[in-house]
Amino acid sequence: MARLSVPLLIAGVLQVCALPAWAETRQFANTVYELPKGWEANGKADRRLELRYGADDDRCDSCRILIDPGVEGGGPIGEWRDEIAAPGEDISVIGGPQLHHETIRDWPAEVMLRQIEERGRPKFQAYIAIDLPARNELIIFEGSARDEETFNRSLAVLNDDITPMLNGLQFISEGAAPVLGPPEPGDLKGPWFGTAIRNQYNGLSGTMDLVVDRRLMTFYADGRFIRGIPPSGAGPLDFEGLVAAGETGLGNYVVTGNEVELRFADGDVSRMRMINDSTIDTGRVNIRPATFPPDGFRFAGVIRSARYTAFGAGVSGGVGSESTQIFRSDGSFTDSSFTGAFGSFDTGGGFTTTAKQPEQSGHYEVADGLITLTPPEGEPRTAWIILEGANSVIIGGQPVSAPHDE
Repeated sequence: MARLSVPLLIAGVLQVCALPAWAETRQFANTVYELPKGWEANGKADRRLELRYGADDDRCDSCRILIDPGVEGGGPIGEWRDEIAAPGEDISVIGGPQLHHETIRDWPAEVMLRQIEERGRPKFQAYIAIDLPARNELIIFEGSARDEETFNRSLAVLNDDITPMLNGLQFISEGAAPVLGPPEPGDLKGPWFGTAIRNQYNGLSGTMDLVVDRRLMTFYADGRFIRGIPPSGAGPLDFEGLVAAGETGLGNYVVTGNEVELRFADGDVSRMRMINDSTIDTGRVNIRPATFPPDGFRFAGVIRSARYTAFGAGVSGGVGSESTQIFRSDGSFTDSSFTGAFGSFDTGGGFTTTAKQPEQSGHYEVADGLITLTPPEGEPRTAWIILEGANSVIIGGQPVSAPHDE
């Protein structure tokens, strides 16, 4: 594909300007930014926060912004940017990139503009690497470049939406206030967990599948919360460290009447409903209080899990996998898994293939709300562990069945 001309439209324009009245302040890791109109957070892609443009596809086809969590130090800013921008096996660079220096507020920035092809899709990219006194930060913009028209639209959005966003950047390490204020003590505490079963259409097999939705949240008496269990398990929550690392599923909670308001560290807000003192309606799943087991906890039971993926048109059947973990009250466990492909062609004939992994044995230890499985060889594996009621054990979202279910 021919390389399209990339004019230096953003050269010299990255200077402080008034922010639009509709700007909404958000935060990701060390970066405080103004969310451009028509854009919304779309979760994380790898370690980066992904913003997607959803207002009008004709204006910006397949546009996205990626905000990197940044690094302390990081070395020379240009070399760091080039290392991150190095194309992978599915990406080829069309022509040579345009490199130039900018100043964003008072911070030096090294900019790379280039055209790439990723899995056959032409794209335009802008890498803006910002050189803070003790950190490197990075903003990436991507838009379609399948033809000259879409390429020019992507360039226009870079200047109309991303340039004001860059002008409004602030950084916690440089003295900016976090978007989320301090918490207020609350009455909720500990893990809350729940499951719900629903039907979901499987487009591959044309069937309705039963799907188990799981929801886990951990609340703290100081008014903080986190979705799931933090890396520290039942230990203290390193709130600032998790936010700095790019975690977004945590923040402050406030209970008013029967409403639980969740104020996330990135600036988002959502609400849940208190049905009673022991049940919260999160939308799709009701969650209830659980507990962390005591250190040294021992139990006996089995976790069985199975997955099935249907084949596409022309072949019936699919690929199935099963795994079984058996836990014993002496602190030992065994782990085995099985994978099989089975099916038949529409024209007749069939096939079956199976593979069974060697059974592993080892020992487990429970401490601080985490269970660590240590095999005779290889690296230990750690997952969270909670108790529903006195005896119902949940590990990493999987219920442990009673031993007689083996």
